[in-house]
Amino acid sequence: MDWLDAAHATVPASKDCGLGTFMARVDVLLRGRHSFEPMPAFPKRR
Repeated sequence: MDWLDAAHATVPASKDCGLGTFMARVDVLLRGRHSFEPMPAFPKRR
């Protein structure tokens, strides 16, 4: 997951990289425990 932190640092806070469009088309999102548990530690972006 180290590469994700480095990539995240290069994206401006105002850009969602298409996540908003993707989430608008998805009804359900499943995450396994190992991918969900680290999420609260990520910095909040608005």
